Amino acid sequence: MSRKKYSKEFKLKVLREHDEGASFYSLEKKYNITLGTVKRWNSAFRAHGEVVLEHQNSNLCRYTAEFKKKVVMDYLSGGGSGQSVAVKYDIHAQSTVLKWVTQYNSHVELIDSR
Repeated sequence: MSRKKYSKEFKLKVLREHDEGASFYSLEKKYNITLGTVKRWNSAFRAHGEVVLEHQNSNLCRYTAEFKKKVVMDYLSGGGSGQSVAVKYDIHAQSTVLKWVTQYNSHVELIDSR
C-alpha cells in the first residue's frame, strides 16, 4: 500500500476547516484521510509552523543512536505521549518513537539510522 502525498496547501486548508470548528474525524472522513493524520498535522503545525507541512520523506530521516536513546528516555520518564514526544523532537510519526521504545525495552541495541 502506498502512502498518499498531500500538498502543504491542502493540509493548511484542512487545518483551517478544523480551526473553524470541524472535527478531526469529520475532516478525515470528508477527504478520505487515514484516521489520526489530521490530528498529527495539527500537533506538528502548532509546535513547528508551516514548514512541517511540506512533503516529508522518511527515507531521508537519519537519527543517531544517541538521539534515539534521548527520545526514548524522555518518553519513558513521562515526557509525554508518543505523539507529543514525536512533535517535540520533530520526528514525523509517533510510531517511530514507539518502535524505538519497544526496541529499547526488548534490549535491542539502538543504532544509527541509514
